[in-house]
Amino acid sequence: MKIIILGAGVVGITTAYYLNRAGHDVTVIEQKEGAGLMTSFANGGQLSYSYTDPVAQPYLLAQLPELMLRYYAPLAIRFSLSPEFLRWVWLFLKNCRASRVPENTLKTLKLAFYSREQLHQLLAECPELSFHYQQNGKMYLYFDEKEMQRGQKRCAFKNQWGCQQEVFSASECLAKEPQLKHVKSTLVGGVFSPLDECGNAYLFTQQLAHYCQQQGVAFLYNTTVKKLHAVDDWISEVHTSRGIYSAEAFVLAAAIQSPVLSKPLGVYLPVYPMKGYSLSIPITAQSPHTCLTDSQHRTVYSYLGDILRVAGMAEVGSEDLDLTPKKLAMMLELAQQTFPDGGHYENSQFWAGVRPMTPDSAPILGVSPYRNLYFNIGHGMLGWTLACGSAAVLTDIVSQKTPQIAVEGFRWDRF
Repeated sequence: MKIIILGAGVVGITTAYYLNRAGHDVTVIEQKEGAGLMTSFANGGQLSYSYTDPVAQPYLLAQLPELMLRYYAPLAIRFSLSPEFLRWVWLFLKNCRASRVPENTLKTLKLAFYSREQLHQLLAECPELSFHYQQNGKMYLYFDEKEMQRGQKRCAFKNQWGCQQEVFSASECLAKEPQLKHVKSTLVGGVFSPLDECGNAYLFTQQLAHYCQQQGVAFLYNTTVKKLHAVDDWISEVHTSRGIYSAEAFVLAAAIQSPVLSKPLGVYLPVYPMKGYSLSIPITAQSPHTCLTDSQHRTVYSYLGDILRVAGMAEVGSEDLDLTPKKLAMMLELAQQTFPDGGHYENSQFWAGVRPMTPDSAPILGVSPYRNLYFNIGHGMLGWTLACGSAAVLTDIVSQKTPQIAVEGFRWDRF
């Protein structure tokens, strides 16, 4: 089957890999000059299979006014009167109910561990891929007793489903990562996830795209998608800046541009931008070697080759790529306080990207109202984590096979 994929981030490229592997004739259309140059470019690098907890949590309901007023908080919501924002926030608040959290966590957890399995299989088939891949687990750090108690409850819930997480005391955290010595006076404890991993998503995406090209996948870079043309319940062609292209099936994997392309088709996709930032810092001998997440500041630390990647901040409603000096300065100061000798901070490189968020933090995956249009979007902060699993599931659906995991919780019309 001739298939066109719209988008060449890590989700689009893994989708190309699996569809090509299944025998389909695949073309990828991307507005940038290469693969992985948007959200996949300098993200946190963590493959957080054990951390599929949705952003929507019951305790956020009381904090909502503060989140809309405190622009420089780790999590901020930029208020708008636009219908898109109001509709998305209403759906987000509905998913903040305590009854929704376990279901939202579990369905994405199952997809995450399926994705882990698929990534391992992919790497066995493509051993030449090199992207600073590490399988040494991840430690989630707590600096507040109440947050630590919440973390222990989440740990107990997820361990029922195979996460193998361990609750660590502050001293056990230090034993695992000695470079935490500078924050030992405020560190309460942590949760260690031995099955989590990390790697450079951009390098992976670039190299997998090159591999796909060698296998016959066609790429149209520097090509802007203008619209999808529909005849009744069938997408007949895609109109682009370089002409019109037809196919038997289309996969929408265009991150935050996806709702823009689906809207003229009469399909509402609750995917909203969540901006984040990262620092890439040349390492020293005192850099941490364990993947870490600071729960208090919503900041991650990943050891990726010769750089320490520090990523954080979440601005719901921001889709510009401007580098906000104050936010970057806050992140840089936090990194220096946590690991004073952990990097050559004077040579830090700054980046901003936009994550495509759904109200329940789970992707929109599978069929659409159009018989030959498929969705693989809305992975939020877990695009790298869920990429291989989502692509494998979608390939089964397109190929009219039964996916290996349930997909009802990822349908576009669940909201």
